[in-house]
Amino acid sequence: MWNPWPGPQTAAFECQADELFYGGAAGSGKSELTLGLVATQHTSSIIYRREYPQLRGLIQRSHELFDSVGTFNSQENLWKIGRKRIEFGAVQYETDVQKYQGRPHDCICFDELTHFCIHPDTDVLTNRGWVRIQEVTTSDRALAMDKDGMARYERISATHEFDYDGPLISTKNGSIRYRVTPNHNMVVVPLRSERWRFVMAKDMPVYPRHPFSKPWEGEPVDARVRLPEATGRGLGRNANTAIDVDVHDWAEFMGWYVSEGSCFETGARSGPKVSIRQTVRNESLDRLMERLPWRSKWYNRGGYLITSRQLFALLKPMGNRYEKRVPRWILDATSDVVLRFWEAFVAGGGSIRKGGGISIELCNKGLRDDCQEIAAKLGYRSTAGECVTKSGHKVYRLSVHSRKSSPVEDRPSNRHVEQYSGKVYCLTVEPSHTFLVRVQGRLMWTGNSQYQYQFLSGWLRTVIPGQRCRIVCTGNPPTDDTGIWVIDYWGPWLDKNHPNPAEPGELRWYVTSQGQSIPVESGDPVGMDGETHYPKSRTFIPGSVFDNPYLVRTGYVSTLQALPEPLRSKLLYGDFSVSAGDNPWQVIPSEWIRAAQRRWEEAGDIHPTELTALGVDVARGGIDNTILAPKYGPWFDHLRVVPGVETDDGPKVAALVQSFVESYLEGCIDDLRESDGIELDESTYREVVEALRKKVRVNIDPIGVGTSPLDILKANGLNVVPVNFAKASHVKDKSGKYKLRNLRSEVYWKFREALDPDTGSTICLPPDRMLLQELVAHRWGLTTGGILIEAKDDIKERLGRSPDRADAVVMAHHMDSGIRGSYHSVSLGPAQSTGEQSRTDSETLDAWGDRLHAQQIQQHLGQIVPGQRMSARRRRRAK
Repeated sequence: MWNPWPGPQTAAFECQADELFYGGAAGSGKSELTLGLVATQHTSSIIYRREYPQLRGLIQRSHELFDSVGTFNSQENLWKIGRKRIEFGAVQYETDVQKYQGRPHDCICFDELTHFCIHPDTDVLTNRGWVRIQEVTTSDRALAMDKDGMARYERISATHEFDYDGPLISTKNGSIRYRVTPNHNMVVVPLRSERWRFVMAKDMPVYPRHPFSKPWEGEPVDARVRLPEATGRGLGRNANTAIDVDVHDWAEFMGWYVSEGSCFETGARSGPKVSIRQTVRNESLDRLMERLPWRSKWYNRGGYLITSRQLFALLKPMGNRYEKRVPRWILDATSDVVLRFWEAFVAGGGSIRKGGGISIELCNKGLRDDCQEIAAKLGYRSTAGECVTKSGHKVYRLSVHSRKSSPVEDRPSNRHVEQYSGKVYCLTVEPSHTFLVRVQGRLMWTGNSQYQYQFLSGWLRTVIPGQRCRIVCTGNPPTDDTGIWVIDYWGPWLDKNHPNPAEPGELRWYVTSQGQSIPVESGDPVGMDGETHYPKSRTFIPGSVFDNPYLVRTGYVSTLQALPEPLRSKLLYGDFSVSAGDNPWQVIPSEWIRAAQRRWEEAGDIHPTELTALGVDVARGGIDNTILAPKYGPWFDHLRVVPGVETDDGPKVAALVQSFVESYLEGCIDDLRESDGIELDESTYREVVEALRKKVRVNIDPIGVGTSPLDILKANGLNVVPVNFAKASHVKDKSGKYKLRNLRSEVYWKFREALDPDTGSTICLPPDRMLLQELVAHRWGLTTGGILIEAKDDIKERLGRSPDRADAVVMAHHMDSGIRGSYHSVSLGPAQSTGEQSRTDSETLDAWGDRLHAQQIQQHLGQIVPGQRMSARRRRRAK
């Protein structure tokens, strides 16, 4: 009836693995293998495809093979060949797996497994608050919704990130926002139903209803909160202290304090005070003050005052109105405790609208985010936003809807398709496979995709003695984000960076414990988590179109050869290493950046200690950040990130930079004193500091802040270099063939050349995930005027944020490029100064150089010598 082709298909046919993944290249006979296996080696089989239309070709081929030996029921998509049963199934929606529950088979096949995400401008609600999806890790727990609509934290078993170039489906209405890939799983509630289900974004109904969770149960807390003992003066017989307090009263008081409270001291005799400001007396607050264990007093039109060193010590660390946050124990407590806090907070800092909704305006973004987390956990929809007042102050707003737990209907007029090129992300959250996200201030539930494979595989079993059971998967390398989990699952064979790679066809053994796939040494039973686990074997066998004698003769190979990269490598050769590959117009290959980050981690504390450059990308107010990128020879330190609201004018930018450089200089002098025990006289001290100061090159972006910070820094003796990306460049690439159109193109292209592994690059970049994302987001094009890097605004629109980190790093590298990805040997001579002053600086540093560093930095083309450690004191100062 059917025989495999010689080569890989025969190896797959005879493979003894419990889970086999076969294929890779297009035309390698993947579907043929599944039909042949189920017809010749199994009695009860099912072959899954993602959608029913995708089954047509497979069923048509099955007729060619089985018509002479069996009968086909088109209503049930079922072949009967003697005592054998071969079924075809589709799981277009996540909840379609329920149709196959309780139907065991001895062979389960997933044909085109990789056909089975989310824009980076998305926040996920985790156990540490709102976190950008690209910053979520498997150590976090995400807020998930179970089938009954209850919210709870669940573990994140995997995070997924890869490049995507294609359409996004997005929507905008008053309650929800999203931007997702067409195959991403959306959580919707069917009409006349109260239970949600998964639907791919491209298959959503015309009027989808997006659910919201019921109020969550939370984590139980003790009925009374134990208070720390007070210390210090003023603790005599009139001490206003307590041992403990009722948890609900304490949560309610915290709600009042976070919204309206403050701590202050008016002198040694009167003692520290805690104030809850109110212009009129509040009956609810009066009753609360009577229940609390501390004595309080009402001051007409001033509020409530508590003089207590104990309470002051508890609340003072929470900071002022710009710094206060809702304590995490309240955010995670049971809903009744959270509600007590919320009602008090709204009474103090919110306003009730006519329809029953709540409006909150704050000067603290973190507190606004905490409030939105509370609203979500209490079952309320909310919308977060921000604005700038006429006086220039930023206001963070939260609008909370009055209705709870009601699905939101989305109209087709709100949805549209847009083209996107950049990073996309997804999470695997178990066991509910849902998580709450925030896009442009609106909340909605979304889901992940690996769940189908795991659920359906659970029905692999037989009652026939001696009948083998196995899972067979086929597929090409994934061309979008929904298939990236396949590379993770078969990592030893498909992930080129896997620490323990496997050969094609090699058996590896795994057990599943607490949802995690754990490799073990053999197929022998193992004890784990108090249970006995029975390992299952797994392998991958690559197939190629060149193994298919029929397609080779048809010219199909030439068709695949004509495809653009990376599709050509994926489908012609089955190259999984490019499945999440770089955009062909990406400026810096992702692997070059990861290699630089690996060098940083391998170096540890061993790196150059002389600050050679500081890249400064300035954000003047707004939601962007000001970034300082310190560079010590080829080694970049952790980036310093400062909110743009703190650098909204030139003097503030200059003060930030000056403070960092002065801290570094003080560290150098401290090292000198610690190592040699030398006390410098004032004149020599100034000489050494000034010489060191001129060694540091500060490359700063002057756009947006004008020349004032540059003028201030220059007046203070710093070596400042303005880096105006819009200026013309007169530099060519390293081949000498192509001109670089502007300074932005020059700076980024030269950084690319410096990272090129063929040059022996020794650049070390910190393992900053957002830096990686921003560097790989840049695209280039070849114009008549030469190489042109796309504008920052275009990157910002695609990435969802400004590439501040990347700009600061390449600016720090500017003027150092061109020498094998690194720099000249770091000496103590002048960096940029010239003339007589240069000789003076050089002589000063030559005289004190041996004492300033216990071990000189000796490099040949950037190679770091062990022993160059930053002192603990200087590291503390730098941080």
